Amino acid sequence: MNIVLGNGKSYFSSPEKLIASPKIDNIKTEFAVKNNYPLTDVRSVGFDVSLDFTDSPKPNQFYQWKWTHVERTVYCASCSRGYDYFFSGCSSNINFPDGQTEVELINYKCDGNCFDISSNSTYNLLSDNLLNGQKVTNIPITRVPFESQSLYYLKIEQRVIPQKIYQYFRSIKGVTQGSGTLFDVPTETQFSPNIFSKENPKERIIGAFEVFGSQEKTIYVDRNIGTGNYTPINRVYPGRQIILPSPRMGPKAACVEGKYRTKKEPADFKE
Repeated sequence: MNIVLGNGKSYFSSPEKLIASPKIDNIKTEFAVKNNYPLTDVRSVGFDVSLDFTDSPKPNQFYQWKWTHVERTVYCASCSRGYDYFFSGCSSNINFPDGQTEVELINYKCDGNCFDISSNSTYNLLSDNLLNGQKVTNIPITRVPFESQSLYYLKIEQRVIPQKIYQYFRSIKGVTQGSGTLFDVPTETQFSPNIFSKENPKERIIGAFEVFGSQEKTIYVDRNIGTGNYTPINRVYPGRQIILPSPRMGPKAACVEGKYRTKKEPADFKE
């Protein structure tokens, strides 16, 4: 990979080998209650998601797991001073909208199809040094909230990454995801393992050129199964929703494409 920035600086990456990922054998979901939270807390009840896979017989395999959740957007904008339809966003006007006399958060429904996208912000990593060629079970992936009884779309990606990328991510995890246990030894964040400056080989660069083999699997968590007598802890949206005269009328906000929002419905999306 070669990059030339607008200021003329040039960067390049070292070659990386693409390593195939074994398939995901099984994905499991289990309803679980965390008693360290009150039952009114959304963290108290949910579904723990884990997976099983069979490690490659080749030594020195390093794994990373990513997940993506997509759900229909409830509100496309939440504004305290009205919605600006020209700029497709909340108004920054210092004057209140007509009929409003104080700051009040108002939620605007979307003017069409819109979906929110979320993914894991933490590093989920594994080295096969002690597991070479074995079946690996119960790798924790995420916890699905019991906010409703609707189906929960979850796409899971299993990656095989180079050793130096694994070590780089692990160093970042050690700094940013410390658990505070006896085994949580502070580490110094490493700089890029495979991106270099052509003009200044000693330049310290944060980031990495990722090359990986992957396997993906999409599941729908059925939040009606195994919940016993527990009821969903509905999500609370601050502010109020405008009551529309009819579903086809009234002020609505645009769905603005971005990293965390899209108008495109995922293939085979279910609700």
